[in-house]
Amino acid sequence: MTRTPPSAVRPVLVTGALGNLGRLLLEELAGRGVAVVATDLRTPATERAAAAHPGVHVDWADLRDPAEVRRLVATHRPRALVHLAAIIPPAAYHDPDLTRAVNVTATGHVAEAVAAAAEPCRLVLASSMAVYGSRNPHTTEPGVTAQTPARPCELYGHHKLEAEALVRRVPSHVVLRVAAVVVPDSLLALDPESAHLEALLPVDGRVHVVDGRDVATALAAATDPAVDCEGRTLLVGGDDSCRLRQGQLTEEMTAAVGLRGALPPGLPGDPADEDGWFCVEWMDTTEAQALLGFQHHSWPDMLREARAAVGWKRPLLRAAAPLARLWFSLTPPRRGRRGPWAHVWADVTARWGDGATGR
Repeated sequence: MTRTPPSAVRPVLVTGALGNLGRLLLEELAGRGVAVVATDLRTPATERAAAAHPGVHVDWADLRDPAEVRRLVATHRPRALVHLAAIIPPAAYHDPDLTRAVNVTATGHVAEAVAAAAEPCRLVLASSMAVYGSRNPHTTEPGVTAQTPARPCELYGHHKLEAEALVRRVPSHVVLRVAAVVVPDSLLALDPESAHLEALLPVDGRVHVVDGRDVATALAAATDPAVDCEGRTLLVGGDDSCRLRQGQLTEEMTAAVGLRGALPPGLPGDPADEDGWFCVEWMDTTEAQALLGFQHHSWPDMLREARAAVGWKRPLLRAAAPLARLWFSLTPPRRGRRGPWAHVWADVTARWGDGATGR
């Protein structure tokens, strides 16, 4: 964990390296024989994650401190930097000021340090499809491209769009707009807040998912100097089987882990409301797939792996599903909810505050 890469080898520096996606990227880069430096905020959780990767050099840092970021880049002289560090929804909605400090201000520090580095360094940003904002599936054609105008409608999407602008100031950069990430063997670790958000979304909304390992493959490929993706904005989502409706995603995912029916039945979105949809959409991944070659896990693959990961716990979870459903039904804003339409942003602000919409 404390071994420093040889000075002749310029590593890939990964921020937010000890979260779920970061750990998958560390494994992908190691499998490619790439020297890696991992950085993250030091907490009990990240210390445990670091202990699980004893061959990776970890340099703890708080990216909100520009001096710390400059030190990281100057010390390790990375040939590429993958910027994963971010607070994602719904955790992002709890403290808008902290979220901005991590998602925007820290990204600015990273971009400035890379731009000022003595040696060229490719900066790869993990952005999000949230930049496209609310898209009514009844009035818009399915699918977005890199050229589709960004129209964020909540805090995270606004922050990611600002982060993209900061990263594009760096001469050598790549922006990857990532779909909804699924880590099949970690679905049971979904926290109650995330499950609650899932239950509020319009069941007829379009959502694109992608296996976390495929995102790691795309990110690793984007750091490869032989891959001609510099200056591009690429859309990273799963194959055609990963283009789902929200209701299908929820039903099949909960069934895979033995919790079928744990979430109360969802409501459709209002076809007349252009702003009443969550910030997810199907994406055109053609260019990204051609350049990065990352689509290796289909939606059925993810479901099979999720079922296998749960294993013997499935009967116990099936028995617990009615209790989980009751709990969600009695928790505001689900309690007393009436149809016929989902009101996702009213429900989100009722639970997490007005700051969730970034207004």
